[in-house]
Amino acid sequence: MKHFYLYLSLICLSTLLICCSNDDTKIEEEQPINEFITNGKNFALIHNECLSYMFEKLKNQKKTKAITFGSTDFTNTIVTLANAFIDEKSSTTRADEKITNEQYEQSLEEIRSNIPQTDMKYINMVSNENVDIDTLLQEVSTDPQLQAINKQAVICYITTYVASSEYWQEHYTDWAEILDLTQTRTRFNWKNAAVADALYGYQGLLFSGFNLMMGGASAAVGSVLSGLE
Repeated sequence: MKHFYLYLSLICLSTLLICCSNDDTKIEEEQPINEFITNGKNFALIHNECLSYMFEKLKNQKKTKAITFGSTDFTNTIVTLANAFIDEKSSTTRADEKITNEQYEQSLEEIRSNIPQTDMKYINMVSNENVDIDTLLQEVSTDPQLQAINKQAVICYITTYVASSEYWQEHYTDWAEILDLTQTRTRFNWKNAAVADALYGYQGLLFSGFNLMMGGASAAVGSVLSGLE
């Protein structure tokens, strides 16, 4: 009889372990790794890292050379620093894959006007404080009306907007100090800066052809050139 109960206990334990294993498998199946979202979050990290990189370089440069925000020389400097960031961080980017000044000749309104309505549907939702960002990212990544490149571009818009918002709320005064903006700007609109960043993030991802490093860095350049205006 004792052997019977021991045998019965072993069967119950085995059944329980199998059920738990099956439950774990179901959870994994229901929550697959979403590469669109993973790429978007990496893109946003690159954007913020590039901003920090450019800031440190500009801070050192200011010790020996005056910085004139808004000048052609300033634009050239920012683009050069972004390309240096790409060269340091990426071993796969080709020599001919460089950020250029021409990428920033379009106004933000011109960029926005070229975005398809299927993409704008989500872009217009991002700045709504009641929107759950994680849910929105999932919706974009599974929208059958969006092509893969558009899904990634919209997701990069969303993640860049979030990352930029956090970055500029924390670091605007640092940039204002080295660029001597404190005398001309008494109140910084970080939401406008985040929108500018996000639009350049969207465009940067498309122009770079899924190159996260180039796209994130080009968004950072647009952030400084347009977001701080």
